[in-house]
Amino acid sequence: IPAVALWKESKKVFTGGADGKIKMYDYQGNVTTEQVEGIEVGALCCASGWLFVGFLNPGLPGQNAGFVKAYNFNKQPVENFNFAVSDQFPAAHHAQVKSICVSGEMVMTGSLDRTVKAWKYNPQANSWALIGSYGGQQSHDSGVTVVSSFKEKVYSGGENGQLKVWDAVSGNQVNAVVAHNGGAVTGITGWEANNMSVIISCGTDSSVKVFELNALGQSNPNLAPLFVFNTRKPKPFASLHTATLGDGRHIIFCGYQDGAIQVFDLPDFSDLGYLDGHRRNNPITCLAVDESDKLLYAASMDGNLNCFNYL
Repeated sequence: IPAVALWKESKKVFTGGADGKIKMYDYQGNVTTEQVEGIEVGALCCASGWLFVGFLNPGLPGQNAGFVKAYNFNKQPVENFNFAVSDQFPAAHHAQVKSICVSGEMVMTGSLDRTVKAWKYNPQANSWALIGSYGGQQSHDSGVTVVSSFKEKVYSGGENGQLKVWDAVSGNQVNAVVAHNGGAVTGITGWEANNMSVIISCGTDSSVKVFELNALGQSNPNLAPLFVFNTRKPKPFASLHTATLGDGRHIIFCGYQDGAIQVFDLPDFSDLGYLDGHRRNNPITCLAVDESDKLLYAASMDGNLNCFNYL
């Protein structure tokens, strides 16, 4: 399962499979909807009753492309839309879509074709239109693995370990730093608490980096992280997600490529233990949290979606 998204208002969980299947579950684990979307689902994002799906499918004869579909669950029957660059190329990207995020009224899609693209809904035409590609024809020097939004900025990570900051509205590049030297960026999230505003990233170089938000939002390619956590032995990270415990303490869940999930205290990264349940050597591809119900959903390439209740 490469992707998971929560529709928290309706207490629904969406999963996207490497088999191309999208499934919708209720919080009790019952499948309510299932359908096939392409060869392989690469990314899911849910916001304001919309589900955005990135998947691989033949775009042109003999060539797979990265497609994006939007499902509007606010309408019955559910409306669906295809994101297309043009009539001649009816796909969103030239390679698999690995990540999707929402910033204001725009949806950002990141792909292994090295681009981050911005899309916006046009109510008059009742369609989603391409606003532009961040950085022009190429957003990164390598495939884009993660896109995330936080406080009017968009953050993208690449296979070469580079982390870029973009102005969400203009699409202008604000900063670019090598966050994970020798490894891919596999997770990016914003976190604000304890008088701190930071961006946290993880990578296959077995490290988690914490950058001060304002400093990262200025042009400084040599910016040093505020804090670095390295595993004691090589243990590549695959995903991350922050959460708040019932007593107000802040934590971060970190999923590893080997199938383990480790919990750390924030901001000092003291070890709070591991969560078991997934088969070894199957990456924890995606973590999703519902703070109101204190639920953590963890997806893995072992094909399982596990739900944990934290207090």
